[in-house]
Amino acid sequence: MSAQGSDGAGGAVQRDIKVASNSFNLGKYYTWGGDKFMWGYSFDVGVRFRGYTRKAEPSKISDEKWEKIFNVGSDPFRVLYNVIPSAYTI
Repeated sequence: MSAQGSDGAGGAVQRDIKVASNSFNLGKYYTWGGDKFMWGYSFDVGVRFRGYTRKAEPSKISDEKWEKIFNVGSDPFRVLYNVIPSAYTI
């Protein structure tokens, strides 16, 4: 995402934000009844969720280094939350 505006002193400024999310997903689903019904399972593990930003004049933004603004690591016990059913959808 990118936004441009004024820096308050009359100059132009641009701010870029990017988010990276790593996860592992494995699932198998079955259909019956003319594809109107589906059942199955899914195994999902979130590995990491990170955010970065940079701010500079629009003409110089590509030279600016990305700064980390958040980094949410994985919880090793989160695998158990995904294996034990916690919700059903009809």
